[in-house]
Amino acid sequence: MMARYRCPGTGIPTIEIFFKARANSNIGSSQLPTKADGDRLLQSLNLEASTEPKLAYAKLQDIPNLLTASITPVLRAASGVFAQDYKLDLIAPDATKYSYLPPIQGRQLLESGVYKPPKEPIILYELESCPFCRKVREACSMLSLSVTMKPTPKNGRIFRQELQNKLGTTNKKITFPYLIDPNTGVNMFESSDIISYLFKMYGNGSVPWTLADTQQSSDAVLSTVTAGLGVGLTRINAGGNYETSQPPSLPLQLWAYEGSPFCKIVRERLSSLEISHTVVFTPRGSMNRQLLWERTGGRFQVPFLVDPNTGVELFESQAMCEYLQRMYAVADSPVEFL
Repeated sequence: MMARYRCPGTGIPTIEIFFKARANSNIGSSQLPTKADGDRLLQSLNLEASTEPKLAYAKLQDIPNLLTASITPVLRAASGVFAQDYKLDLIAPDATKYSYLPPIQGRQLLESGVYKPPKEPIILYELESCPFCRKVREACSMLSLSVTMKPTPKNGRIFRQELQNKLGTTNKKITFPYLIDPNTGVNMFESSDIISYLFKMYGNGSVPWTLADTQQSSDAVLSTVTAGLGVGLTRINAGGNYETSQPPSLPLQLWAYEGSPFCKIVRERLSSLEISHTVVFTPRGSMNRQLLWERTGGRFQVPFLVDPNTGVELFESQAMCEYLQRMYAVADSPVEFL
């Protein structure tokens, strides 16, 4: 963790770099760290995990963790993996278009789906290990939304209190998820209401059966049970408990989609460390895949992490988890407090 590491060859503790990065994030946007700054920081951190992007790559010791993370999308019938109204078309090869597969026999695969993103990211106070929050995240993924997540792990010190202060309910227990849509002024609790609202505003108006509300009893029970098994039984509250941290000033950006085990383990780290992050959802058929493909010079791979506080940009989930731990986790003091 950050206080225990030193930059190779310099003797400078990582914690000093961390605070310098945080100081940079408080100045004008024109002076934010650049990608070159981020590359230098990554070099100094000397991460053990590889930062070289490789599709579906995992070390042997990481496979069990990824396998349990893969059970959830199976239980959830791939809910959140595909954009709403997903469809396939075959077109003439076009080098300016992202495609899931290379051209075959002179034809290129083009995926599409509902894409009506709002101007500003939606804000969601949520708990990674909550099945109702999981269902809302799946809805956001199907709709290719950008959502600023405010993680609320158990015993978290920031966003639970922030929401209580915002609502003026210091003596009342609050529940999650809680949505704020700055585009419409709508604020609401209750996952079923949030899901219905999102599909009405940013989808085709119809809620998929995998996200059925409480009025559709049989589907609703199945939906909630499978979501609960996915985040509880298979992951044992992963991401649901707070770990001591020093979160950065600016939200990180994570390109991801619900259903990817690689994306899930990164979100669990962000949640436990109570780090605010804007997820740009990239399900199959989403235009956001094209945007990421263009941004990275012709490569689509998720998760993809951008830290505006340091300038770091990363592929590879294991490297992301190590980076987050090194930069923002705080080791418990070996000395008892007086």
